[in-house]
Amino acid sequence: MKRLTYLIFLMFIVAAINSCNYDQAEEFAIVTGIVEDGTETNIVVQEDCTTFSAPSVPSTVSSGGLKINLIIIQITFEGSINQESYGDPFAHQSFKSETSCWANKIFGSNSGQLNEFWQEVSYGKFMVYPAEETHGTSNDGIITVSLSGNHPNFVVPGKPNGKDAAPWFKDALGKADPYIDFSAYDADSDG
Repeated sequence: MKRLTYLIFLMFIVAAINSCNYDQAEEFAIVTGIVEDGTETNIVVQEDCTTFSAPSVPSTVSSGGLKINLIIIQITFEGSINQESYGDPFAHQSFKSETSCWANKIFGSNSGQLNEFWQEVSYGKFMVYPAEETHGTSNDGIITVSLSGNHPNFVVPGKPNGKDAAPWFKDALGKADPYIDFSAYDADSDG
């Protein structure tokens, strides 16, 4: 069950992050941020959207470290004009960058990628690795599912009029099920 917890936790994180705001034809993301004095700024961030290949497992991880097999479930929303929406950004939500960008960003080990960070802060003892799955590019650790309706504007601190995320995550897990063996994450066989 502990492995399933990791899986679900990361799925929540990815759903909250959404996608890079850039044209897929370019390999740069325009990231908008707010500086401490309240001014808005745009910075250009180089993205690695090359074909994904699974990282090699360092000997420091394979000999006593921790390797977590992880699946990312990207959730997109189709949008509906007949359903209440909480503002324009929440009606139709989809990822603007390709799955190879996300696979490299999360599972890659080059500078600025998540595994490079984990290797640095764990002194080479921890990494996330793409779980086996058959959606899109097999075994890149990314499954994208599309849910009907508008983005539900999940409940977040300071926005009490949002909706509970549980029904949408349950639906997303059901749509991802044909592409991954979830029982591989259930170490104690409790479902």
